Amino acid sequence: MRKLLDVNVAAMLALGLALVVFFIDVATPQAYTVGVFHLLPLIVAMRTERPLFILLVAGLSSILVILDTLLSAPRAVTIDMDLLLGNKALTLGAIWIAALLAIARTQLENKRRRAAADAVSSNEALWALIEASPLAIVTLDGAGRVKLWNPAAEKIFGWQQSEVLGKPYPIVPPEMQDEFRWLQAQGLHGESFTGLEVVRIRRDGSLVPLSMSTALLRNAQGQVISILEILEDITQRKRLAEEVSQRQAQLAHVLRLNTMGKMVSELAHEINQPLHAISNYASACRQVLQGADQETDELAGWVERIAEQADRAAAIIHRLMQFVRKDEPGRETVSLNELIENVTPLVEFDARRHRCRIQSDLEQPSAKVTIDRIQIEQVLVNLIVNAIEAMEGLDGQGGEVTIRSRTCNKEVEVEVQDIGPGIKPEHAPQLFEPYFTTKPAGMGLGLSISRSSIEAHGGRLWAVPNAGRGMTFHFTLPRETGDAAHGA
Repeated sequence: MRKLLDVNVAAMLALGLALVVFFIDVATPQAYTVGVFHLLPLIVAMRTERPLFILLVAGLSSILVILDTLLSAPRAVTIDMDLLLGNKALTLGAIWIAALLAIARTQLENKRRRAAADAVSSNEALWALIEASPLAIVTLDGAGRVKLWNPAAEKIFGWQQSEVLGKPYPIVPPEMQDEFRWLQAQGLHGESFTGLEVVRIRRDGSLVPLSMSTALLRNAQGQVISILEILEDITQRKRLAEEVSQRQAQLAHVLRLNTMGKMVSELAHEINQPLHAISNYASACRQVLQGADQETDELAGWVERIAEQADRAAAIIHRLMQFVRKDEPGRETVSLNELIENVTPLVEFDARRHRCRIQSDLEQPSAKVTIDRIQIEQVLVNLIVNAIEAMEGLDGQGGEVTIRSRTCNKEVEVEVQDIGPGIKPEHAPQLFEPYFTTKPAGMGLGLSISRSSIEAHGGRLWAVPNAGRGMTFHFTLPRETGDAAHGA
């Protein structure tokens, strides 16, 4: 950087030079070239890069030129006055042009210097941010070599900066090299990512789940030369998500048991019917065996009926055990219509008690969905039971629940519609909040858990008042992508 003159030193030099040039100019009035030397003090002033000081020196030089002109006037007999005045005018013009150019240059230089200082300050702030960031920040060149490795990366992955700079990226597991190369190629072609979940490897060999966002660094021609990765360790977040999922499954299990408790009396009646029939058929068989006038074919028919009634009782018990069992979350691809048809018998008892009809309007052929069967069955049971209970006490008539299914692009939609009184408008915003209920003995958890279950499957759950009376609850689920035309 060019060294600047101190203002005091520059002032003494400029004043001295101005006076020397003045006396020479006065002593040699016919030496017109002396006027050029009036620029010397200005040159000294320029070295200070102080616009005000430059103006002061230019003013002083101008005053001395004018004073020299006045002193030269009495000698106009021996001096060509017109030529003298022209020379002085040129000198004054040169002084002020030089002064203005010097000021403009000074301002440009100061602006450049401030910009450079700001850039240095910004770089220092950026580096301080990178160094202090709790997120791992890594920069890779086009060949996948590490160019930047901040302290957070050292802490998360275990490699020190000096061990990885200029070397191939060490944190990609062997089985994920193809994925990494694809991401690198996408980045070099101008595509960045935000919140992409990836898995990388630590120095000790353990795997770490990360949320990765990238930024692209380009050269003056706009070409991507480096990829900056910002990596967040989401181990704790995923652990918490798993705990929440497990607790939600436990809560849903409790809710299923609560629903089961409401069905106990109806279930006892339903199971008692086939058991009573079995007893009657068994008694008839005993009588046949005791008598000699009965045909064995008739006996075989009764035995067959005993088996049918036993199977019926076993089926009822099996469905109940499936509904209340506490399984680990797992997903399978199922027919949506078959799922709905399997749930309907579970709520038939409650429907008959409330003098309510359950109707189905299911789109054919049925779409396929990949779901946790128990969770979605619970959602359907909650919505159907809520619809049945909402119609309790209708004047002189039974209620009606309609279940519909249809496909919408890449989703399937299920509707559960009732003809009850609906809900009050002020209750609508709270409908899916935990512990909100309009039932005297309700827990207020069914709709909240149902919405969480549907959203965990990538779907939506919402409610809409009917045009007449009642409510319709809708939920969507992603349709199985391999199911080209709804599936079979």
